[in-house]
Amino acid sequence: MRMASSLRNQKSSIELSNRSNSPKTVIVEPWAEELVLLPSETWLVVCESPEVEPIPVDLYEDAFIVHGVKRSIVRIFSRGEEIWTSFPPLE
Repeated sequence: MRMASSLRNQKSSIELSNRSNSPKTVIVEPWAEELVLLPSETWLVVCESPEVEPIPVDLYEDAFIVHGVKRSIVRIFSRGEEIWTSFPPLE
């Protein structure tokens, strides 16, 4: 018999903060979604998947690239409000 906790997805999260004076592009792969992170903003990226995995993020001078992990759902929050969700889960 499986334990109830093994039936749920695990969550990993990371904060993206723009401490510069200019907007940054946030690209969510493999969906190729582009969002704009304004100066002084911080977003929370949450990845739900069957296994706990770190969220890969590439940092460039003017952009962040967030990579979804296999069998995951990625959600992005700003000030507690969900602003983007991947659908369907990445296979």
